[in-house]
Amino acid sequence: MRSLAPFGVMVSYGQASGEIDPIEPRPLSRYGSPLFTRANVDWHIADTPTYHNSAAEVFDLIRSGTLVANIGQRFPLTSVAEAHRQAETRATRGSTLLIV
Repeated sequence: MRSLAPFGVMVSYGQASGEIDPIEPRPLSRYGSPLFTRANVDWHIADTPTYHNSAAEVFDLIRSGTLVANIGQRFPLTSVAEAHRQAETRATRGSTLLIV
């Protein structure tokens, strides 16, 4: 938190391992009242037009090269069990692709 600029924003994402510990809001005021939030896809997909517009924006960014996927490993679909084992042991980095 000390690395945030006053009124900075801290975003927590990727809680694939489960819930994060609760954060007490009062001590955050020591750090210039930063905003703490977390990504939640549910709100982005609840409204179909918003979902479609957001998806179009993401694909436009990918096409332009502004957004680049970090593909760490590829597995043939026949090796899906191995892909899961590696993900479960945190042996993977970036995105994992299963190739059909």
